[in-house]
Amino acid sequence: MKEYQSNISAGCYDSEGREIEDVNELKELLPVKPFCSRGDGRGDLSRYGLRILPRELALKKAYIQLNPPHMQIFMTFDLDYSTWVYISEDVNLPLPLWCVGNEKNGHAHLIYGLANPVFTTDKAREKPQWILKAIYNAYREKLGADSSYSQLISKNPFAGECWQVFNLCNMLYTLEYLASFVELPRIPVNKISEDRGSLGRNCAIFEHVRVWSYKAVRAYWGKTFEAWLDAVFVKCMSENIDFQTPLSQKEVYNIAKSIAAFTWRKITPENFREMQRRSVNIRWSRESQKENGITLMKEGWTVDELREALGVSRATVFNWKKGAGIKRENLTELKAWEREGISRATWYRRRTE
Repeated sequence: MKEYQSNISAGCYDSEGREIEDVNELKELLPVKPFCSRGDGRGDLSRYGLRILPRELALKKAYIQLNPPHMQIFMTFDLDYSTWVYISEDVNLPLPLWCVGNEKNGHAHLIYGLANPVFTTDKAREKPQWILKAIYNAYREKLGADSSYSQLISKNPFAGECWQVFNLCNMLYTLEYLASFVELPRIPVNKISEDRGSLGRNCAIFEHVRVWSYKAVRAYWGKTFEAWLDAVFVKCMSENIDFQTPLSQKEVYNIAKSIAAFTWRKITPENFREMQRRSVNIRWSRESQKENGITLMKEGWTVDELREALGVSRATVFNWKKGAGIKRENLTELKAWEREGISRATWYRRRTE
């Protein structure tokens, strides 16, 4: 692990948090059984997928889950540019614990540590959660970090053989100290809504990820279901982090498993080709139906005659008429019983019979 010489004088952190003297203290803060992955050095986890392993084994992997369930100790920012080592000082932010970079593509993760963990359960205090989220958003904007990154899986700072790891400082900061570097919005007086629109958290995650999965699953054809499930789970976690009080990891995993299983079973290459063929046929049939309708309209067919002959609604006929520039007075709108020269009662009685 490389040491980084900062122009910030040593010893200035006495009241900003607590100093870590031994790297093993940081290892003890990780989950007992974290998600992890071998990775491929290019940031693509789909090839190997995610696994849950004991901490001792997970620490040897390229990617690892830093935060335990229901708790946030580390803030991770995903940077897609190569000047990441000096970026925190360049934008006037405190030094992070680690800067873990990829020499192949120049991307990196900046990782900050919290002196006091913030609990994220439903029964935990909302104010620390709100402050942490506001700090993260403000830091992310200053750093120019990826806004879609979920913080679930990070480049492993303890795997120096996989990454270019810089140990920038040994401080775990307090929320107050981190907040002093940015301007935060005022804390809302009323409780922040836990839903998006009229949807609860479970339904909101399900609906957003469900729509995304219909197209995204095509990139995983030819791969394993486990790789697809991992991708859906990461997407669900990125949606979950937007809530003031996120769902538990187990709840999110169950949502992801439901979505992944459905799309994997229903949206296959064969089914997709059939849906495309059907869509093309419907589109062409509608186009020909519209052309026929306009032609018949110009020949003097009435609205009701077109509706019954082509099996479309009156609104559709009038839309065709409007698109073709046919004036309303040119359309004869006789009722069915008027065209047959009978009374309305007789017409309805015959139709019933």
